[in-house]
Amino acid sequence: PEKAGVVEPPEERIHTNHRYARMQGLVAEKRPVSGKDLQIYLADHEEYPNSVCQHVDPAEPESESYVTVASIVIDLSAQVMHIAHGQPCQSKYYPIFLKAGV
Repeated sequence: PEKAGVVEPPEERIHTNHRYARMQGLVAEKRPVSGKDLQIYLADHEEYPNSVCQHVDPAEPESESYVTVASIVIDLSAQVMHIAHGQPCQSKYYPIFLKAGV
């Protein structure tokens, strides 16, 4: 964006900043963190409407509404990617194996 001359004021990313801080807190609570843990964290609704799993906020104009449309957790060691189509609180994660022959 900067190379194209686009400048976003920090307040434009209020949802992202809240979600990032919440994920940092969740991940810091438990070590090691499993892929299943991440799936649960990505479905988190704490601090709605600025929750990790985003839903329509009726207080915002429709043109400024954000929702989570997909969720992906990748396990590099196992070489498997888990994908949820739609909001992770309402969707099942499906594995996609990255290793040939699996």
